[in-house]
Amino acid sequence: MSMSERTPYFVYDLPKLLLSEENFSVEIPCGEQWRSSFVISVEDGSAVSGRITSDNHRILLAAEEFEGTESEILFGIDTRGLKPEEEIHGEILISSSLGEYTVSVSAVITDVSDERFDPQIKTLEDFEQLCRKNMREGFHLFTNPSFPKILNGKNVVYLPLYKNLSRNPVTYQHLEEFLISSGKKEPILLSLDKQQKAVYHLDVSQKDTLYVYRNNWGYLHVTIEVEGEFLEVERKSFTTDDFIGKVYGLEYIVHRDRIGQGRAFGKIRIRTTHQELVYEVEASAKEGSEIRPAAVRSRRISWLIRDYLKLCQHRLDYRTWQDTSALTVGEMLEEDPRDVLAKLYLAYLYYTHDDNAKAMETLWPIKERDIL
Repeated sequence: MSMSERTPYFVYDLPKLLLSEENFSVEIPCGEQWRSSFVISVEDGSAVSGRITSDNHRILLAAEEFEGTESEILFGIDTRGLKPEEEIHGEILISSSLGEYTVSVSAVITDVSDERFDPQIKTLEDFEQLCRKNMREGFHLFTNPSFPKILNGKNVVYLPLYKNLSRNPVTYQHLEEFLISSGKKEPILLSLDKQQKAVYHLDVSQKDTLYVYRNNWGYLHVTIEVEGEFLEVERKSFTTDDFIGKVYGLEYIVHRDRIGQGRAFGKIRIRTTHQELVYEVEASAKEGSEIRPAAVRSRRISWLIRDYLKLCQHRLDYRTWQDTSALTVGEMLEEDPRDVLAKLYLAYLYYTHDDNAKAMETLWPIKERDIL
């Protein structure tokens, strides 16, 4: 979240507050207490101070204030009186001169009698199948002291990895990274239903939904950052638990009263451990500032070039490049079905999918000069 401090004479950007963890999702045996911590710092290394509060009385804070260049925030979860399968959900609110931030905390109380390791899970391959069916059950076994016994045979090489990732506090993200690093699954990759949105001549604020798609099973924690004062998202983070099937709808608002004169440009950045996606929004509230079609087309071409360069530099995986490029080309052809450049690029995408028949079908009208 980029913030600016304005005076009559100059404008300067404030540095960003950094959090070592933004989400805690854990299982706690019934009757046990749980403690953890996270670190607050500033991207330029400067000192910062502020206050910390919790919106759930069971999320206990060791201190209500912090100050310094690097502050460790200690907190715990009070489980007294809770029964197995009861849940605790809440947020830790951080208020500082650099803005307000939240850390989400979720916990599920488990039955101590369930600590017995499932005898049907004998190998790492069995464990992978269990996680594929039920990630929560997999997490329960992952935190069981007897888990190392299934790291036998060729899988014994993953014992150091497990010991490193099973140190408290253990989260679902640790389980996900273990499965990926041991070669039992691919990372979850996200894609968007569109890369940009242009709205203009706004008389009132407008609400819209950006659809985020995932390609794989597992656990993923997603953080969201917004650039542009006229943009607001419904939440700053979400996980795979919030998906309906393979789709999550991220709602956002374009505030008409924050656009100002002319055109305003903003971005919604969607970040995971392995990926970053950018959704660009262009808006205006002034008559006559509509975006010209040629400018929109040029911007989309720049996106195609940008994504291809990222692919060549190994900063973008092959599948994500195909998905995002197909969306951009689709938007170009929706604007102009006779766009030759878009047709050529679409044919190339079909070729990279080894679909030569569709590639030839796309190129044929150009060969016959039907759309030139």
